[in-house]
Amino acid sequence: MLSKWSPLPMLAHGRIIKSFLPQNHLERLPPYYQNLYPGDEVYIFEINDNWARGYLLVQPLPTDFIAVSTNLEKLPDQRINVVIFPLTHVRILEKIPIPLNGGGLNDDQTLTYHMKPPLPALRLDSGDLLDEITPAISLLSSHIYSLYSVGEFNLSLKLGNLYYELDEIRIKLNYNLCTKAEKNLARKNASLLLSKIAKLLSSKGINRFDKTNSAIKYDVSGYEAIMSRDPLNGDLFDYNNSLLKSQATPDIIASNQLMYALCSNYPISDLDLGSLIPPPNNKFVRAIPSQILVDFKSVTGSSNLNPKGFAGMTCYMYLRNTRKRLTEAFAVNINNSQDFLLEHLSAALFRNIPSTEIDKGRIYLVALLTEEIDINILRNTNNQPNSLRRIRKGIAAGVTDISRIFSRHKGALASGESHQFIIKLFGSYINQNDTMASNGETNYGWGELVDRIIRGSNKGVAVNPRAERLIVSIKEFKNDLQTFINDFDTNGPRPISQIRTIYYDPLVKPYERIYLSLGKAHLNQTLHQSLPVTIQISTTNPSIHFTKGTNEKNRKNWQFVSVYSDESIGELIKISGIDAGLSINDTEYLTFFAYINGEIVADGKLLIRNKNKIVEYKKTHIVELASIQNSHNIAVTFELTTEYVGKNYNIDHAINTLLNWKTLINLPSNESNLMTIITKFNILDTSQLIKYFPELLKSLLEIYKASVDLNLPNLNKTIFEAIVHMLDFVVARQEQYVYLFEDFVDNTKNLPYIGFHLLSKMESYFSCFKTSWEYLNRSVCRVSTLILRLAILTTSQQTVEIFNRSWNEFLGSISSFLNSKDKRFTSDQSSVLEVIDLWLLSLRAIFIDEDILNFGIILIDSVGIRGLSKQDDFSSSAPSMGLTTKRNDKVFGFIITKLLLIRRLLHSWFVENHKCRDRLIITSINWAMEVLLANTDVEAARLANGILISILRLTWDIVKSNRTEDLYLCRGVSRLLPTICDILNNYNKFARTHSLFKPKRTFTPLFPSDYPFPEITMDSIVNDEVFVEVLIEMMTIFSYLSKIARVIAGPKGFLSILEESKADTMFVSQYFVQKITKQHILSLINTAKLLISSKCYPASKWLSLHAMVIESAVSSFELVKYIMEIDYIPSVDEMEQFDRSLWGNFLKTCLKFATAMPSSICHLAEVPRKACWKITGDVRNRCALLINEVWDALAWDALEEDIVRFQLKKFGGYQVEFINFNYGVLQDLMLFCMQRHSNCQILGVKMLHTIIISEWLLNGNFNEIEKECILGFYEIFHSNKYKPGQYEERNFIRRLKMSIKIDPEDEAFPAIDGLIQNLSEFLEVLNDLENVPEGPEFDDDRTFHKININGFLKHVDKPELLHSFINEMVEDNLSKTNFVQAGLSYQLLASTYNWNLDDKLPLCIKPKFPSQSSFERKETLYKMIAENFVKGNALEKAIDIYKELAQAYDTISYDFKGLSYVHENLSKLYLSLETVDRLTPAYFRISFIGYGFPKSVRARQFIYEGLPFEHITSIHDRLLRLHPGATIISNDEEAKQLYEVTPSGRYLHITTVEPQMNLPANVSGLTVGARFYLENRNLCQFTSARRLPGSTSVMDLWVEETTYETYTTFPTLMNRSEIKRAIKVKLSPLQNALRSLSSKTQELISLEIMANKAIKEKEDVNSIFGELSRQLAGTIDAPVNGGIGQYRVFFVNENFTKNSQYTSQLESLKHSFGELANTIQRCLVIHGKLVPVSLQESHLSLIKLFQKNFEEEINLLAEFNSHHPSANIKSNSAVNGGGVHSGSIQMLGGLSGMSSMNGNGINNGVNSSINNIGNNTNGINSLNGISVMNGINGIDYLNKIAPTESIMSTTTDSTGSRSTTSGSHKSAIAKRTVLNWRQSRNITE
Repeated sequence: MLSKWSPLPMLAHGRIIKSFLPQNHLERLPPYYQNLYPGDEVYIFEINDNWARGYLLVQPLPTDFIAVSTNLEKLPDQRINVVIFPLTHVRILEKIPIPLNGGGLNDDQTLTYHMKPPLPALRLDSGDLLDEITPAISLLSSHIYSLYSVGEFNLSLKLGNLYYELDEIRIKLNYNLCTKAEKNLARKNASLLLSKIAKLLSSKGINRFDKTNSAIKYDVSGYEAIMSRDPLNGDLFDYNNSLLKSQATPDIIASNQLMYALCSNYPISDLDLGSLIPPPNNKFVRAIPSQILVDFKSVTGSSNLNPKGFAGMTCYMYLRNTRKRLTEAFAVNINNSQDFLLEHLSAALFRNIPSTEIDKGRIYLVALLTEEIDINILRNTNNQPNSLRRIRKGIAAGVTDISRIFSRHKGALASGESHQFIIKLFGSYINQNDTMASNGETNYGWGELVDRIIRGSNKGVAVNPRAERLIVSIKEFKNDLQTFINDFDTNGPRPISQIRTIYYDPLVKPYERIYLSLGKAHLNQTLHQSLPVTIQISTTNPSIHFTKGTNEKNRKNWQFVSVYSDESIGELIKISGIDAGLSINDTEYLTFFAYINGEIVADGKLLIRNKNKIVEYKKTHIVELASIQNSHNIAVTFELTTEYVGKNYNIDHAINTLLNWKTLINLPSNESNLMTIITKFNILDTSQLIKYFPELLKSLLEIYKASVDLNLPNLNKTIFEAIVHMLDFVVARQEQYVYLFEDFVDNTKNLPYIGFHLLSKMESYFSCFKTSWEYLNRSVCRVSTLILRLAILTTSQQTVEIFNRSWNEFLGSISSFLNSKDKRFTSDQSSVLEVIDLWLLSLRAIFIDEDILNFGIILIDSVGIRGLSKQDDFSSSAPSMGLTTKRNDKVFGFIITKLLLIRRLLHSWFVENHKCRDRLIITSINWAMEVLLANTDVEAARLANGILISILRLTWDIVKSNRTEDLYLCRGVSRLLPTICDILNNYNKFARTHSLFKPKRTFTPLFPSDYPFPEITMDSIVNDEVFVEVLIEMMTIFSYLSKIARVIAGPKGFLSILEESKADTMFVSQYFVQKITKQHILSLINTAKLLISSKCYPASKWLSLHAMVIESAVSSFELVKYIMEIDYIPSVDEMEQFDRSLWGNFLKTCLKFATAMPSSICHLAEVPRKACWKITGDVRNRCALLINEVWDALAWDALEEDIVRFQLKKFGGYQVEFINFNYGVLQDLMLFCMQRHSNCQILGVKMLHTIIISEWLLNGNFNEIEKECILGFYEIFHSNKYKPGQYEERNFIRRLKMSIKIDPEDEAFPAIDGLIQNLSEFLEVLNDLENVPEGPEFDDDRTFHKININGFLKHVDKPELLHSFINEMVEDNLSKTNFVQAGLSYQLLASTYNWNLDDKLPLCIKPKFPSQSSFERKETLYKMIAENFVKGNALEKAIDIYKELAQAYDTISYDFKGLSYVHENLSKLYLSLETVDRLTPAYFRISFIGYGFPKSVRARQFIYEGLPFEHITSIHDRLLRLHPGATIISNDEEAKQLYEVTPSGRYLHITTVEPQMNLPANVSGLTVGARFYLENRNLCQFTSARRLPGSTSVMDLWVEETTYETYTTFPTLMNRSEIKRAIKVKLSPLQNALRSLSSKTQELISLEIMANKAIKEKEDVNSIFGELSRQLAGTIDAPVNGGIGQYRVFFVNENFTKNSQYTSQLESLKHSFGELANTIQRCLVIHGKLVPVSLQESHLSLIKLFQKNFEEEINLLAEFNSHHPSANIKSNSAVNGGGVHSGSIQMLGGLSGMSSMNGNGINNGVNSSINNIGNNTNGINSLNGISVMNGINGIDYLNKIAPTESIMSTTTDSTGSRSTTSGSHKSAIAKRTVLNWRQSRNITE
């Protein structure tokens, strides 16, 4: 026997490790004994010896997804059950504290030995990414199932691939299968995949431009939410950690939110884009040159055939731009096998690529493939003297653009990672006419092939199948590879070869070389023009070597590629060793040889060095080679160019003079010569200056010193200009050479002390800006930083004081220059302004920090806000155009430069000095606020936001470090909060009015620190998002301020900050509030509303950002709570000063905080729930405490009698101001009460309780409260927010009932109880609607519940919603020509009005009605109803409507014209009943079986109205289309078994039923029309029959007949009605005969009507004729199918004829035979009209058989007609309607036929049986008889639509003025004020 259950102090989270299967062994177990399987998740809360009791979380099964196959808004949830199981079968994973405030997820309260703890809403609080992957994978599998079920196969496949990737990462991390570096990368990949999953779910695989087909309308569960994570480890940010140092900051969260949501590969790449630290000033920063590593992979082709003599292949690769070559070549040798294998695996590092070349344009990687051919094999000879053994030929060349590999380029590939490139290769060919094409394109063959490929020319370009593509891998390096510099020239055999540029590179140890290139070659006519020529170069100097590839061995000679005559060689080689082996006076020649077919034909020489000068051939030089046979004949000519690269030769004269000026120039006598040389120096090419930069700069400074000492002002000016020129062209304009200046500053010694002279000289160029401003002045602006550094560098300790005076003069001149408004100086002013921080840094060598900061402030203040655009600069129609104009505006760039400078200063060395920090912060705030509060300039504002965020980062460092001595800074900054609210609201309005809320495909990072802002293309997965970066930034600043203020504030909130700031003297500007005013609070409330709505970004997707701003808004309200209570709640004596608007907005906003998506986390998926919790914490509890305190503060103390009566000590007072209207809180309070959070629900019920009691005491009813509550609930279920479930609803009602502690005998108790009951019923209806699944198959269910809901709204004086909904129904039905359903919809609307003649209804828009009385409105509707019924052939319905209208005319309005109108229409309808042909629809009984169907239809049966003569297979097809995947069941026994044990899946049991004919027993001789009228008037019963086994003939045939009664009569609004009850009876043989005859008669009547209709409308009658012939033959000819005649046996069998109990039944049987005969006669008449001539004999045969088999009935017919002449065939509607007459056959009078109810086909709707007026003289009519579909549990919610007095009705008083009735709003306002409350409670002053 089990001992007592003991609750655990904590929840034990575990997993089942061993199967526990009690249901497999025992039957009828309690529900808490369930089968458990390994892997099932459990939470144990009680134990009993070896048993445990806890929650079981069951994952949804695939069958669960079928029921929601059309609704992706909410996936199937985990099912939570309470189970009992052995402790030995579970492994405990962790212990979880039991939640204290609710928020649990469980809703099962069945097993209650102890009060069960709630299942924690958050089970992922460990903070580790790995713990999130498992639930994310589980949820992802649900998405894959769901998307597959709705046909999103491509998207489900993509998600499936992500599933496997994420699971692989989970396994690696979980089992520690990777290194530390791999682990970090895996975590980044996991965070990337999680964001990519959310993006894919958001896209839904749908075209981004098609917004109408989205499978998810709104995401309330956070499936599409993208979380902000730490980019380094993927963890979610913790915003509320108990340790301040561990808390994430708002800027970090916001920035990473943007990057994760919009970037395609973040955080794997683009990490630098999310940085919030501005980079240091990049002016004059030593730039690291780019290096790229190229790894040759393979070369492939479609042909493996090599030419005879093939001896190998070489691939040369180099870099070039569009115009020229940049680097030497890298050679890769390929052997002569057919597989093209590499002989030596090698990679090449292309070093020191100039940044200027990268920035100029595209960079190409060129590949050239050449081969060697052994010509001895071709000639079949051995090598001869003076002949070549092998020649080289070009195979193919290719080019690929690798510009994106350089990180300097926008949109560059990830630096440091390998990227594969494919180079497509092409061969070259020349036609005879190719040298000059008609379009100007040339083709000189192989040597120009690369140029033609780059130009995109196809001239002479073709695919060579031997080599079609080449694959390389390329990686960029940005780090300083200094280790390679020292051994750059030792390129021995090693894996990576270093490739030089072909320019002079100061970074590399200099060495002398010549680059030689050959162009077009030409052969003399006497030579063989068809053979290629080979040029070879050599020299007699053994020190000189030749090479093409840097990694190739040096050669004594070089053989160029063989080409044909007039073809370009285009090969560049390097000649090295030119500075070795010769004396200074020697000369050097190159020897050239020309070979044809390997035989030498010509030779010649070329001078390359003449003593100490290298001979350069920069322009194309023609080299002529003389014939070997005759030296006077020129055999071969070719073009040649050379370029010398080195430092030792070809030194310019001006440079040489300046370098040796002390020995060559004698001052002052040679001053003019020196000035002439300097003038020549200033025009030298930059490449010359680079070689000798440090030596030249030192010489120039020394000459400047000499000019000062010798007082040579002209030379002084000229030398200064030379210094400026060289610094400008070498350093300022080419950042890759900045290091030359840095090396000079660091390494040069013994410089002359001329600092203050340089500074004064520079000052003179600025001081004259008003009179003279030329090119040199602008150059001085560009190099001012360099000059200043040189001035400081050349200042001695003795000259510091003079330097100070010079600096002050310079400062004044610069300030005046910067302050100038002349646009001529704008660019130069910006040049100066952007380097001021570099100036200040340089000045640290001379001045103290405080003085330096003062200099900076003076300079920045001199700028002002010049350049800030005006608000009208924006064009509301084309804002982007305005932005483009501004970017190109140099004046606008001025303010931008200033703001960027300030941002850099805030991250400089100034902040390390506390005095400098404080002054810099306060001045920076003022500068930023000037921009934000001046003209609305978005781009400048964003940079100002960056300044503020940098200040806030500094302030937060003080807070988290707990530096109490610096808290004055935090208090001062916090006082910016109200000002930021105003700015945010202002910019939000600006963004709205200037079209900034538009979808984008690019974005810019938050708080950018450079300009123009870097534009990043959004991830292609992401649909066009709407977001405004500037507003997001301001929200982040608001969050930062709230966070700081909340931490430092005391118990009085913001008041504490203000009180403690009274002694602060720093923050005294108008931006820092001194007191919180009403306007400040209103601005804060508006800001909070803006934060809640968050329209400036997709709040439901960017959930981390949304959670952060919600938390900050709550914090800001907590800060002002105390001020609100002490300043804005007046005493009783001053109650007229109470501000209802202020408090109403405050309370409503507080309630919205708690119900925002990130606050109410219970409905979110697990990972989004965790993300929100880590940012907001239990923010709902904070909101509850805040609201509770202010709500109590608004209440007044209760009177003693009220305390006794209502058990409330405080209520009413100012609370009564917020019951309804503009400032009412009830509608927002309803969602607050629906929270799955105990404190919120308890407080919400408390507030509602006090409001109820106050309302009762004021007005004695709850009309307004009920209205506001119902409207609040309605808004909840019709908003984009989550919908509360039954758990929350039941808890709310239960708590509300428990809170009402009032005596049941009290007069208020029934009213309060009724209010609660009404709210409960309305919540049930709303919940029923919410539980109806999406999809067209459930439209009818939704319509039903919506009508019920609108009935409630009508009841609370909100009829417009009901009117609008019914109008939509009418329009929809009319568009489908469903006139009957349109009439039923109008009938539903008419039932909401009464027959009141004296009231006045307002104008109605939908449907359109004028202002009129209720009688007139209802009268109009009745006429519209009848009109639609007539159009739809529902004549019975139309007659009932006209009768009711006639009764209203007769008893209420006495409108005789109206009576005339009604009776006239009734007359026409009565006539139409006898003449109009109407088809009878088919009816089916349908049962919905299985869990695949929702609860609204599961295990329920309905009667469906089908099409006329619709076969059961047709309804099968229609239902299967509506319910895909369902199984049709036809066997009753199988259906019965499925009912007993509800299966998974969907099963439809469909059977045919017939309408039951309940004709009056005492009525005979009915016409067809009369019979139709009686049968269809109240059609709600249907029958089906089943033959019982054991019969041998009709005499003992018993039949089981089932009669189904529906809740509503047909026709209905939705073509169906639920079965109310089913009665089974056994029919005797005689009763069965009656049923069979009646059924046969009905079938023939239906065919008769169809035939008549076809004849009348001239339709095809062939199919009808065939069916009519078969039916007549089967009925008339007795032997066929047993025939009808077999039932005549009852007339002769003595067991029946002699038994008196059968007498009446036999009479009925005889009467039925008569009816059948009458019907057969009419059908034969029609058959005779339709029968073709060929079948005339068959028709006559049928007549004879009819006369024979129905002789008795025919005789009776003749006898009856003789006594009743009027009852002949001519009176029959069926015959007359079809135009058929027959004199030979008379019909049996008085027997009625049957016709269908609706001629137009389908009736789609629910019947609304409206009670007749009867004796209701008050005109009050309700929907008591109306049930739209189901009538669940006998309750008809539509009785809520009962008409009431109009709230707009008016009366006129004795003075003639109009006043509203007692139900009007004005009356309610008059009774619901603080003054009324004071008077009602007898509170005196």
